[in-house]
Amino acid sequence: MKKVFLFMMLSVLTSSALVSCSKDDEPKKDPIVGTWYAAYSSKTGIVGDCGQKTHFQILENYTFSLSASNRNSSKYGDCEIEYTVNGKWEKVDDKKYKLTIIVKDDKYEKIYQLRNNNKELITYDGDEELVFKRK
Repeated sequence: MKKVFLFMMLSVLTSSALVSCSKDDEPKKDPIVGTWYAAYSSKTGIVGDCGQKTHFQILENYTFSLSASNRNSSKYGDCEIEYTVNGKWEKVDDKKYKLTIIVKDDKYEKIYQLRNNNKELITYDGDEELVFKRK
């Protein structure tokens, strides 16, 4: 009888340990979290090598940084980060997000949307579509 009881206790402990260590219990990271690089503009086509250094670093704590690159003033200048801004993001719905930055006392908001199985992050600047991708 003791052996049956010990076996039952061991079974209960083993199954509860397996259930509590399941990866399904871990919260899933929002699909926007990660690093996104400029890839395409509907006005200029595929972004060149310098433009591809423009990127978002979107973090799980609802903050982000945007680093924009540009060639320096000489005709064949080196590509360098022209500026970096920090901001906050929030989920609007299943695939849409609002990214907000504050520069001095001015607040700028833009809607971004995930598409293509969460492989692209897009926004519109007037009639221009801007596409960011993960590398």
